[in-house]
Amino acid sequence: ADIALVTPLRDGMNLVAKEYVASKCDNTGVLILSEMAGAAVEMTDAIQINPNDSGQIENAICQALEMPAEEQKLRLQRMQKILSVQTVNKWAADFVNGLDMTCMKNDSLRKKRITAATIAQIKLKYNQAKQRLILLDYDGTLAALKTRPEDAKPTPELISILQQMTADPSNHIVINSGRDHFTLEKWLGSLPVCMAAEHGAFYKENGVWHKNIKKLEWSTGLQSILQMFVDKTPRSRLEVKETALAWHYREADSWLGQLRAQQLVNALMPLCARLNLHILQGDKVVEIKSPRFTKGSETLRLLRQERYDFILALGDDTTDDDMFAALPPRALSIKIGNASEHARYNMPEQSEVVPLLELLARDRGSFDPAGVKHAIRTTWNNLKKLVAGRRTEEYGQ
Repeated sequence: ADIALVTPLRDGMNLVAKEYVASKCDNTGVLILSEMAGAAVEMTDAIQINPNDSGQIENAICQALEMPAEEQKLRLQRMQKILSVQTVNKWAADFVNGLDMTCMKNDSLRKKRITAATIAQIKLKYNQAKQRLILLDYDGTLAALKTRPEDAKPTPELISILQQMTADPSNHIVINSGRDHFTLEKWLGSLPVCMAAEHGAFYKENGVWHKNIKKLEWSTGLQSILQMFVDKTPRSRLEVKETALAWHYREADSWLGQLRAQQLVNALMPLCARLNLHILQGDKVVEIKSPRFTKGSETLRLLRQERYDFILALGDDTTDDDMFAALPPRALSIKIGNASEHARYNMPEQSEVVPLLELLARDRGSFDPAGVKHAIRTTWNNLKKLVAGRRTEEYGQ
């Protein structure tokens, strides 16, 4: 055939288009291909058309009939080169290799899961240390994630444990959070802890808040895009901080929220690239901020001030990966929830954080290894029962 006209409205792969190109060893020919076909991704030298547009199809046929022979051969040769590499064997091998890599990655991440023995080692290192830095994220780490962020107030139990830990002069406790500094001060300001707000744009030391960055003036275009997504995503909301904008969709429908989040990121990318702003995707939140300050930059600032023989960091979000990555190799980093490639250990449940801090806060002068080992084993068995019960409830297994 002089022309192959392949016009599906929806298609997965369409081997007919590939077979036509493959059969043209020494002959001329032109492929007109629907942009809806899966093969259109690879066959970019075909004349691509919208199958719903009859005028476009008409023009494509005219273009094909009038195309010089040399151009036809050049287009065919380029597509044949692609087809000769992207064979069915490679296609199948890519799937299998991808599966193998995923299994290897999952196996590696599973080995990071924190155990009773690991907790005992952390406690031992904690007791032996003379100068400790303890970095703690707030939402999803110290406090459980709430549908309404304003409901994630610290519990009396958490306040008590933080007070115990700060009472030890060897401890330097830092709450490293993406929250605004007004909220952190309201909830935790009475504690003698250091704090970093809005990913390090603000930090509190010796009871005084310091500002690392000027208040940003947000462009009208940026705010209008975010407001449009607030309007068309029920129960989502926009949080305006001094140095960041955050679109929250925790209260929105889960499926719609995830769809809108990806659409929002796509819409923001060109504008944020021009304005030199970072887009961060967290747990049910899309945040736009300056790239100058992150939880990692705040961690580096703290490490420059003092030498520590014990460093412990806990966080649950993608923004905490910056904090983990900034730590020295000897540091003990724990990712809450899903495992992270940047953290040494993984703690599946946020509910395990407070018991861990409580264990560390115990007076080391009365430290009984046997008693702690028994307590760890009991806590561990209870957690396994809890997780097993949840799996049964969620999956019916």
